[in-house]
Amino acid sequence: MTSTERSELDRCAKLTSSAAAYEGEKAAADQAIADERAAGAPVGTVNFSVRLPTGLAVHMRTAASQQQLPTSVWLRRVISSALQTPTQMETNDQHIEQVVRRILAENTSRAV
Repeated sequence: MTSTERSELDRCAKLTSSAAAYEGEKAAADQAIADERAAGAPVGTVNFSVRLPTGLAVHMRTAASQQQLPTSVWLRRVISSALQTPTQMETNDQHIEQVVRRILAENTSRAV
């Protein structure tokens, strides 16, 4: 096999992997919509953009990778878990970051 053929096979493998990740994420989103519909909640999805410190983003991707989940699926689970946990604290940026850091630490300690 030539290096060009090998390079083409690697490119195809990456595309296949990306397509599989997208399908997994789409299936998770579809399930979340079905769950919302069953619970009588407003149905749909919203694209959301957020800036994260590099270190937090690295920890987030690492935790998602350790659980073999696309980062967006993992993040949806973290946010859902954080919002379902009853708390007396005000939900502000610092609180949300604290919750994400706590969950990352818990997931990291479980993986070790």
